[in-house]
Amino acid sequence: MSAPSLQPSSPSPSSARGDASLRRSGGLARLATLDFAATKVGLEAARYRVITLPAGIVDKATFFAAVRATLPLVPALAEDKWDALDDSLFEGLLELPEDRVAILWTGAGPMRASEPGAFSAAIQVLENVARSLLHGEYTLGPPKSVLVVVDA
Repeated sequence: MSAPSLQPSSPSPSSARGDASLRRSGGLARLATLDFAATKVGLEAARYRVITLPAGIVDKATFFAAVRATLPLVPALAEDKWDALDDSLFEGLLELPEDRVAILWTGAGPMRASEPGAFSAAIQVLENVARSLLHGEYTLGPPKSVLVVVDA
């Protein structure tokens, strides 16, 4: 399999997703069905650092627990607040040495079904951070390519 181009401004990475339909917006890719293994291999081949949110995210509380366990947060989150997550995740990703980072969130459907407002807020934060890191005026240095892939 050839390595797909998975930069936020690139065309759909069909070779990394099988037949799943892809809707893209900024640094966010929403897949109807995610071939996790192929997507991860494709991203790693494209030299992305891949961070995977764990299974079992069903609501805001489990989302924040998963984020605390897997994503770089600077400073650490004291409360489950969306604005604080936006700031902390931005700084945490900015401090990573890699210039390409992918966040994979498989099985997001349960949260979307049980708490659609919280799911929407989570997507909004992830997308905002990914877009903001693309701009040198926000990073005060070179931009960082962050791709968020959500199977919802």
